[in-house]
Amino acid sequence: MALTQVRGDGLNSDAISTVNSDGGAVTTSVVQGLAKAWHTLHGTDTISTLDSLNITSITDSGTGNYAIFINNNFANANYASTSSSAYASGGVKTFTYDRTDSEVRNADSTDGTGRHNLSTSNPSGSDTDSNWINAVYHGDLA
Repeated sequence: MALTQVRGDGLNSDAISTVNSDGGAVTTSVVQGLAKAWHTLHGTDTISTLDSLNITSITDSGTGNYAIFINNNFANANYASTSSSAYASGGVKTFTYDRTDSEVRNADSTDGTGRHNLSTSNPSGSDTDSNWINAVYHGDLA
């Protein structure tokens, strides 16, 4: 979909801006399609955020477990997340997944409008710290 027309007062408008597809048959909201938060972090040893948008902090919640704190909360806890991870040592692959409340080991780790729990594991299913963890979050902000 190419940007062929912007409605409203431009992309900086408080109004909901929409764009038309190349053929003009499809219209979509620019605001709805934007990532509202994202991060890239180093998840081994002392964790560190390499770059981010709308992320306040990231906490190491144990081996392969991370709590991501979102600065401007989502409108509800039903936002979407997409994540990936990589572990360079010895070519071990890691997998990133969202943890449900029953899987999270910390008592105060429920996902909410301003918090997301993320975990990484090796192919055997054991929690493993990962060198690189990336995630993107989509949804309506409060």
